[in-house]
Amino acid sequence: MKEMAKILFALLCVCTMVLSVVSCGIFGGGTGNTGNEITGNAGNEISGSQGGGGDYVSGGTYGLKYQLNADGKSYTVTGMEEYATDNNIIIPEKHNGLPVTAIGEKAFFERKHIMSVDLPDTVTSIGKNAFDSCVRLMTMEIPVSMGESAARSCASRTGEENESTIADEAFAGCTNLVEVVNNSSLDITAGSEAHGEVALHAIEVHDGESKVTYTDDYCFYSFGGRHYLVNYYGDDAEVILPESFNGEGYYINDFAFSGKENITRIVIPDSVTGI
Repeated sequence: MKEMAKILFALLCVCTMVLSVVSCGIFGGGTGNTGNEITGNAGNEISGSQGGGGDYVSGGTYGLKYQLNADGKSYTVTGMEEYATDNNIIIPEKHNGLPVTAIGEKAFFERKHIMSVDLPDTVTSIGKNAFDSCVRLMTMEIPVSMGESAARSCASRTGEENESTIADEAFAGCTNLVEVVNNSSLDITAGSEAHGEVALHAIEVHDGESKVTYTDDYCFYSFGGRHYLVNYYGDDAEVILPESFNGEGYYINDFAFSGKENITRIVIPDSVTGI
């Protein structure tokens, strides 16, 4: 009888200890921020300035930097981390659950590796010198939201042109920007210095989708019955150009090798029709 009492007493002590552990939340069952429950901005949510965790979750290019706008309801992309080297930049619609509405002043200044930029329909403005001297940028998409913003900003004005949402010199020095995909209502014309010089060096301005063709280490663009070699993105010091594009000759466009200081020799085939 005494042995049975001892066993019952031991079991009672064990049960009491287990109940105490659970009530303290060691197994994650507590309240507040104990255990595995994380609230607010803790845990996996990381601002763009801390390495771009938020932009990765939002679907944009890894390493973008963001700044919360004064309204507290939207973000501006202010640049990229030094380690970010993606050639094709995708700006997400949202960061930390809020819309991305602007590209800040000098956000991508002299980022010579950038070849294309995809802006979402939430972006309504591009700051001064935002893409200045991006010498390898060859295609730029202007979203619907840009024109809508310009129209709103000038709705009450009289006798004035619609104010562009693209700041002065936003694309200054983008000598290889051959294609502007204009899905906005902005009047953008190839060869014009208007709208931040976005189309100053353009072969074509059109709506819809990009027409740039990527093949091996080269980018080609076709317009007006002519094929253009518009960009070389390989790393070879000695470059042997392709014999043809789609079985036809091609023209080497101005600044096709911009930013490729490592090149020491280029072999040009007879199929090249002009430089």
